[in-house]
Amino acid sequence: DEGLVEALNSRPGSLRIGITHFKPFPSALYVSQFLSLEDVKSSMLATSCIPFYFARTPALIYRGWPAVDGFFATPREQFGAPSTAASITVRSTPFAGALGPPGPLVISPGADFPLDREQLMQTALGAPCADDHVLTSLLEQGQEDADCWIKTYGGEARDLIDGSNSFDDNNTRGNSLHRAAQKQSTDQPEREPSMLERTGQLFKFFIRIVKR
Repeated sequence: DEGLVEALNSRPGSLRIGITHFKPFPSALYVSQFLSLEDVKSSMLATSCIPFYFARTPALIYRGWPAVDGFFATPREQFGAPSTAASITVRSTPFAGALGPPGPLVISPGADFPLDREQLMQTALGAPCADDHVLTSLLEQGQEDADCWIKTYGGEARDLIDGSNSFDDNNTRGNSLHRAAQKQSTDQPEREPSMLERTGQLFKFFIRIVKR
């Protein structure tokens, strides 16, 4: 209902959906405020649109312009997980190693994950369509990874958050935690990819589709 729109727009930690917009060249669009329930649905469809897999067309129309999966809107190092407006961004991915090793700012599977990146990509694209037991096992594995992260890094992540919120140049503890947060984020630069980089990502993706 429309109450969902108000709830999303007023969240203390904003929901942020990454979309690649073509106006007419590819550019990043991060949506955190929604116009209506239909706009919420359209945002979810646009950020899930993998060209020629999601639909028979290369893109969907979102807010008047063609749009595709938000993966192409983020730097390659962030692997489709853009930064948020929060002081600390915790990224999550089912692809082991895509965001670096698990840590206080990264939730991901360990090295013993049963599927490699190529198998996971095939499952995500439905090529071929995965069996129910495979999807169920992935769900259960994700829950286990999240539980493991909470037990292993939850306290450290909380310290980073508290340290960032109370940061003061004269506060030694705040400085230390702030530097730790910056070090953890080194592999996820805040810059947006250039138009050439986005176009290159799309081109490489289309080549992979043709090869399949």
